[in-house]
Amino acid sequence: MALKEKIVERNLNAENVLIASFMAGLNEFQILNQGLVNKVCSLSGKFLSQFALETTPFEIDPNLNSYDQSEKIIHYCNEILHISSQVKTQQEDQVIVVRIETQKCRFCPVGIGEAVLTGTLCPFPSLIEAFVNEVGTHKIKLIKERNNPVLEKCNDWCVIRYELRNENE
Repeated sequence: MALKEKIVERNLNAENVLIASFMAGLNEFQILNQGLVNKVCSLSGKFLSQFALETTPFEIDPNLNSYDQSEKIIHYCNEILHISSQVKTQQEDQVIVVRIETQKCRFCPVGIGEAVLTGTLCPFPSLIEAFVNEVGTHKIKLIKERNNPVLEKCNDWCVIRYELRNENE
């Protein structure tokens, strides 16, 4: 798909193209992988949450349960970043599942930056984790399994899973 079509379909702006192509470029030089993206985006999530709270009115009810609170903060993060027009959350036991529609993501280094890779370079697994943990009273933890990536592509969705934790964990 040509860039012009991607701009229209994903409603891209210059910042989206910069980030996605920058990550794709670093991948081309083999100096970027999902592990490094996770570390960097964890820090970015903390700064972004501070920026968001300073510039956009948002209050979270500390009495909400961990799922409801995390869901509200994830949608707040999407409102700030405009990650995608389709970000869905769902609770499965003590897990919050986040789904980002692949063809609508505005930061994808593969879909926009045309990165060629065998794994993933998604900035959102650790960015969302840090953002939620900075803004909320309940915490989440990215589920990382030895043989499973932090992001799984299922049909037309990128799926990220987090363990819901209590305030003191």
